[in-house]
Amino acid sequence: MPAECWLCLSPILVALIAWSVRISAHRSASWPTVEGVVTGARIVRQGEGTASWWPKVRYTYQVDGTDFEADRIAMDGFLMSARNAEAVVSRYPVGAVVRVYHHPKKISFSVLEPGARGGTLFVIVIAGVLEVLTLLLCFESMG
Repeated sequence: MPAECWLCLSPILVALIAWSVRISAHRSASWPTVEGVVTGARIVRQGEGTASWWPKVRYTYQVDGTDFEADRIAMDGFLMSARNAEAVVSRYPVGAVVRVYHHPKKISFSVLEPGARGGTLFVIVIAGVLEVLTLLLCFESMG
């Protein structure tokens, strides 16, 4: 089997990871909720000279008398334009009271926006396209 054929496994692995994240994101909508407080909100540029930004929102919350601090907005977040990142951050002003969805068993794992969004679905579709291309490359090198 040509070495190129081993490349076929990479898109499958990426798609499986994205699918797992998507399932977890979907489940997060039914997690227990508590009130939290936003302690910081800003956007961060992802790498020098790029147009990709990441919204960062820090918040605290308490479950059964234990304090937690987190910064996960959603399960399937992805890089975005500065305008979109600003729009996300603007929903979470410092001092705002927010609803925090926390994992029922791993209480320190939480999100502000539960459910699955488009990010993981996009990754799954791209992985499918890459899988087809790598299979074509593999078959071409064999024949």
